[in-house]
Amino acid sequence: MKSINWLLVTAITAILTGCATSKTDSMGRQKIYDETADGSQQIAKALTQAKNESKRVLIQLGANWSEGCHRLYDVFKSNMAVSQELQSDYIWVLVDLDQGHNAEVDQQYGNATRFGYPALVILDADGKQLVGTGGDDFEQAGHHDLVKLVAFLKQWAPKH
Repeated sequence: MKSINWLLVTAITAILTGCATSKTDSMGRQKIYDETADGSQQIAKALTQAKNESKRVLIQLGANWSEGCHRLYDVFKSNMAVSQELQSDYIWVLVDLDQGHNAEVDQQYGNATRFGYPALVILDADGKQLVGTGGDDFEQAGHHDLVKLVAFLKQWAPKH
């Protein structure tokens, strides 16, 4: 009986402190955006890394509830051609904008999300915005046009 009580207390404590649910959303999907992170700090850190590695910064603006954000994340992670281009030339930053969080970041980059989530912004290593676009610009019938996405990444990659 003491073991059961101990397990119950441990489970309740984990739930109350958020440990049991911090990595997934209500649908059981992985949370791809850190809902507590300061987007400006994330970008500043990425810019430092980009400068050191002669890369660009690719900011993906969105929210964990967005299906489009999850689809684009999955392509960036799992498609060999896209992933290779991303790793070669970019520091990828996911900035959460749910419920007004980091709204100033979206404003700073011309309200890139005005057409929906996700939005992509590319910065050079000095922080100058080169382009901003909607992630759905690369979708057709719920699927990503991989050729178009790779071409976009190559177009804005640093010239070595």
